[in-house]
Amino acid sequence: LVGLKGDDKWDVLRKLTDFYIRTHRVPVEEHEMLYTTIEARERDLTTAVGLGAAIPHGRVKRGGRIQGVLGICREGVDFGAMDGEPVRIMMLVVTPDGYEREHLEVMASLAQMISNETVRSRLVVAIDANDAWEVIEGEEARTYNYFLEEEVSG
Repeated sequence: LVGLKGDDKWDVLRKLTDFYIRTHRVPVEEHEMLYTTIEARERDLTTAVGLGAAIPHGRVKRGGRIQGVLGICREGVDFGAMDGEPVRIMMLVVTPDGYEREHLEVMASLAQMISNETVRSRLVVAIDANDAWEVIEGEEARTYNYFLEEEVSG
């Protein structure tokens, strides 16, 4: 979701969650529960990892795999990051029950990927979703994104 804008982190998280719901098969009865898990996690402790990035995450009851969406907010939004930097790159991770080990692996890989300055700087200026996809499928990110599917769904 390139060009994401919001009044604050809660607005941005709601928009990112709505985008995920629109682009993935989330049962209607789980829509609000998903946002509630994302919001509760964020209230507990910021998901900002520094360097202008955050990895918010939530849970769903069922599903065949961990999924997510990427949001790019060029203006940045205050997530209460330890380094004081506004968040411009948000990688929302949605994990079904039973995938706790894989969840930790994905979170660690995303944190490593976003620590790469080339990846971050190219994502922030991505023209559209295809451009952002090329960045995370590119040479610089290849070692971190082993869990991604070969094609974009949704």
